[in-house]
Amino acid sequence: MRFNTISSKMLTVLLSVIILSMVVISFTSYHNSKQIIEEQITHNMDAELKSIMTDIEMKMQKVSTMTEQTARNVGTTYSTTKLKQYEEMLGKVIFDSDLVIGSGIWFEP
Repeated sequence: MRFNTISSKMLTVLLSVIILSMVVISFTSYHNSKQIIEEQITHNMDAELKSIMTDIEMKMQKVSTMTEQTARNVGTTYSTTKLKQYEEMLGKVIFDSDLVIGSGIWFEP
């Protein structure tokens, strides 16, 4: 194909420049969008992680408090309380928390 007319030459040059510009703009847009999305995902994941960590720490603190309270109760009432009453108390304590599967009392000489 021969470029005899000036309009065909201009069309070829302009079309080449437009296509090149579109490719550059598309690449830049893709790169910037990917970076923004990755930053937003990282931010959301960090926030979710902190929320879950706080929830777990609160549950663990509740279990710790529960065990300390049970130990204090047993320490002060072991000579006057029957084992059956301890079993009932521990049964109630176990159902207060989803993390607790079992509980027990160990007496040392």
